[in-house]
Amino acid sequence: MRLDSKNHYTLRGRGWAKFQKGIYEDSIRDLSDALEFILPTENDAWQETLRGLGWSYYQEQSFKVAVEKFNRALENIDLTNKEVLRDAYRGRGSAYYKKGSLEEGNKDFEMVGISSP
Repeated sequence: MRLDSKNHYTLRGRGWAKFQKGIYEDSIRDLSDALEFILPTENDAWQETLRGLGWSYYQEQSFKVAVEKFNRALENIDLTNKEVLRDAYRGRGSAYYKKGSLEEGNKDFEMVGISSP
């Protein structure tokens, strides 16, 4: 069975599976490719993919890029989805923390009521 590489559902699923296995380079590639096929109206898919990229870059210790991806995810995030909001702020806060921007990291943690590391 051949996977459709032009289908963002397939690419996102494969990207997250690679993330779960710790294959972050491949996760970044698949999730980046998925962004090319997500329609502007598919906000949930856009947010999930950007958060996945943020976490993948975080695991690769590319904290500056991780912050950029989480920033993009937070641009149009659904404020009623507390789980997604919390994950994006936790990710960006953690990346800020790792790159030494403790004040920015603490602000993100406070936004969603979590303790700093």
